[in-house]
Amino acid sequence: MANAAKTIAIAGAGSIGCYVGGCLALAGRKVNFLGRGRIVEAMRKDGLRISDLDGRDRRIDPEALAVTDDPAMALRNANIVLVSV
Repeated sequence: MANAAKTIAIAGAGSIGCYVGGCLALAGRKVNFLGRGRIVEAMRKDGLRISDLDGRDRRIDPEALAVTDDPAMALRNANIVLVSV
């Protein structure tokens, strides 16, 4: 189990939660995002764009994101929970 992939839940899909979770997803981690309705809908429609002052500008397609407004769904099977509220 030590080598098994860990699921990370981001509780709070705002600016910071999306940036941290997006970076983790781009690094190959399985990430579940928990957000409010309008954020969830936007992420399901448009995906997620990660950009920063160092010039990083990456996009994650909606199909590659696990995003919900249901806490039970977001936290199910999570090995790590990051709270960003």
